[in-house]
Amino acid sequence: MRKVLRAWQQNLSGLKRNIENIKTILSLLEIIEESRDLTIAEWNFKEVLKSKLNQFLDQQRTYWKQRGKIRWVKEGDAGTKLFRACATIKHRGNLIA
Repeated sequence: MRKVLRAWQQNLSGLKRNIENIKTILSLLEIIEESRDLTIAEWNFKEVLKSKLNQFLDQQRTYWKQRGKIRWVKEGDAGTKLFRACATIKHRGNLIA
């Protein structure tokens, strides 16, 4: 899994770039829309960009979620103080008052 995530991380830099490019294009389309109505092709392009942006953001969110899990597995149990604090919090959450 670590190997796959590292490969994905290299792709993540391209993902960040794609997200920034899409945001830039969407802002330009909004500026154009303020001055005149968008054509049907421009409006469709804007909708496609919005859906693509949501897909990229979901991919980015998934990456960081998985990376956090790996970090917890690697370092979470190493510090017993942190582990016991998390266990205590979980125990308190399971208690019925």
